Order: sequence, then C-alpha cells, then structure tokens
Amino acid sequence: MFASVRKALGLIFDPAFRGLVGRALLVTLLLFVAGLVLAELLIAHLPLNPAAAKALEWLAPILFVFLLGALGAPVAAVFATFFLERLAGQIEARD
Repeated sequence: MFASVRKALGLIFDPAFRGLVGRALLVTLLLFVAGLVLAELLIAHLPLNPAAAKALEWLAPILFVFLLGALGAPVAAVFATFFLERLAGQIEARD
C-alpha cells in the first residue's frame, strides 16, 4: 500500500503531469478571459442608459472573478481530460 502511495506521489511531481496541469489551467484562463471580453462587447452594444451600462461594465469583471473561483476547478478538470491520453502515453513509455 505504501509503495503505491509513494509511486502516486512521484507521479504528481512528474514534469509531464505539471505540463498537463499547466495546459489545463491555461485553457481555463483563456476561456474565462474570452467570456469576459465577449461580455464587455455585449454590454457595449446593449441599448441602455449610460449609468446602467457603466454599472454593468464594472460588475462584469467582478462576476467573472467569482465564476472563476466557483467554476475554475471543474472546468480545468474537464480540460485536463483532453490531455490525459498524452500523459498516460508518456508515463507508460517511461515505465
């Protein structure tokens, strides 16, 4: 049992696994930034009075920070599944 734990801990700190985590976090961050840019563009084109438009422009980034905190980890996990096959191939080739 302890040998399995030691091997799993070794895989967590493996450079290939860090690359997978980095790619998943980067794609997640890009998704949220693209969503924020799209939201700002949509707010700019809404037929609102200037005060309401300014309030929405200020609230949109705050909302996206909360969304990133609440949904960032699950979205990153979904994106990480896209890269798991590559990680498994690297680990199997090494072992």
